[in-house]
Amino acid sequence: MKQLIYAGTEYLYLRYIVLLLLVVLAFNQILAAYLSITLAVFGLFVVFKNRKNKKLSILPTALQYGLWLLFLVAYLSIRNSADTNASTYNFIYVVGQYIVAIWVLLNCGNYFVDEGIKTNLLQTYGKGSLVRKFCEKPFVVQGLLALGLAGVAVVIYGLLQQFLQVKPTDIWIDPDANPFLKTRVFSTWENPNILAGYLCFLGAYLMSFLSVSSNKNKKLALLIYLLLTTVCLVYTFSRGFWIAMTLQVFVFIACFHKNAWKQVLGLAVVGGLIAGPIVWQRVASIFNGTDTSADLRIAYWDIALTIIKEHPLGVGWYNYMAVFPTYDYYLNNAKVVMYHCHNLLLNITAEMGIQGLIVFLFVWIYFIYLAWTLNKKARFAWVQGVARGYLLMTVGILVGGLTDYVLFNVRLGTIFWALSIFVVLARQYNDYASEGLEDEIVL
Repeated sequence: MKQLIYAGTEYLYLRYIVLLLLVVLAFNQILAAYLSITLAVFGLFVVFKNRKNKKLSILPTALQYGLWLLFLVAYLSIRNSADTNASTYNFIYVVGQYIVAIWVLLNCGNYFVDEGIKTNLLQTYGKGSLVRKFCEKPFVVQGLLALGLAGVAVVIYGLLQQFLQVKPTDIWIDPDANPFLKTRVFSTWENPNILAGYLCFLGAYLMSFLSVSSNKNKKLALLIYLLLTTVCLVYTFSRGFWIAMTLQVFVFIACFHKNAWKQVLGLAVVGGLIAGPIVWQRVASIFNGTDTSADLRIAYWDIALTIIKEHPLGVGWYNYMAVFPTYDYYLNNAKVVMYHCHNLLLNITAEMGIQGLIVFLFVWIYFIYLAWTLNKKARFAWVQGVARGYLLMTVGILVGGLTDYVLFNVRLGTIFWALSIFVVLARQYNDYASEGLEDEIVL
């Protein structure tokens, strides 16, 4: 039988900060950065205090070395950049937040909470209270709830932005190609495409938990949430992520919820009937490919290929924007800051080189493999929900990544890595539960 390893209350406080960070990631980058620094400092203190304690092995060895190699390749890639100082700052600021999130989450999952501490914590709240119910849930479920509750606010604000037009969005609209289009919502994110990618993340996990939930009230709440998320996605008018969400739905039905095709078809018919000319015009533009958005992406892909040919070892992770003006033949405007080339694989290759792309794909495919196997052997509904959500999210990232690279956004990138680690933590929970220890693992 596996041996449980207990830790003190400081691990609870560390988890509280993690949960706060997961909420803040949906709203503000600066505050998220400060929380990451706090996590790094407090996490080092906690790990140092418990340095003599035995640790549980969470990451598979190959994945552990893969992550180390990924960040090493990412660091080495900045040596190829034109401005090493700027690239180093970007690496520390951006990649540093990813590393902190991964490291702290793994340490949060390395230990379980002493029974006495757990009992005192739960006795503080009344039986049946929402706080107590939240505290009784596994840590990964708490993290997903934090992300989900933050997502509710993002979706509602996005819908209000559409109907009240609280912020101007003219910068993302081509009036010649889309004469009916007046607003593209972006809610708490920087632009509509990033919001659309985030909503595909939300949609993936909402669908996955819809497929594993047996409680009618919870299923209804998840369905309403999913519908609102989909409506908000429509109002981003991000065509690439419309397609991504559509394929997520197809995979959801084909692999996880075959009985849902009638309901989905009915909703699609209703949605098609009530969709206005703006939506249908945007759908039609997917196939004609004659607007400035399509022309711009084709030019950016060509520029990225040129960068890759001339810099096969990369130009530095998050340093694409520094070299773009040198190769830009489409905009010819040095004042325009272009953070990415609107393609997932091309962007990673341009920044980290061919070797970086190989290592990144190895790490990502390993997480996908873990999610796939976890879906097959899950002993708990929520564990299966985590696995399925990650698989559906992967579909969205890959499909949306054909025309957009939204993971350049630090907040969305941090959420991606957090959800990846959640797969590993859920796997650990599932392994211990298979030994009959599920009652011991509460927080």
